[in-house]
Amino acid sequence: MTGLILLLALAEPLLPGDARNAVKLHRMHCIGCHAADGTPTQAGRSLGAPMLKDPALVAGRTDDQLLTLLLKGTPKHPPPGTALTLLDAADLVAYLRAGLPSISDLFPDAAAYTAKAYTLQGPALVRA
Repeated sequence: MTGLILLLALAEPLLPGDARNAVKLHRMHCIGCHAADGTPTQAGRSLGAPMLKDPALVAGRTDDQLLTLLLKGTPKHPPPGTALTLLDAADLVAYLRAGLPSISDLFPDAAAYTAKAYTLQGPALVRA
């Protein structure tokens, strides 16, 4: 019976992460290279760290790709090591996906040049 429960637990899809918990995780693991607002710190810039909330970084990748990046890292992005669990990584993915910047976040004077500001959400962020 225990084996069946374990099998069912493994078969369940990954639930959306907790973006609020990710804020705490960011302070513990990421703040050295990515500032609180997601922009690269001086140390992060020297490593080529991207802006965390960059739509090109987040919207162009699947959750699995972001999880792999967070858990395994890249040559210039060392993973936080064993301190980051799969659930922690899922929380960080939710944080990255939450509240992607609008045009006015990236260009403060955008209202003077645009009639309306649009934010892509839900299905619009999924590539066919």
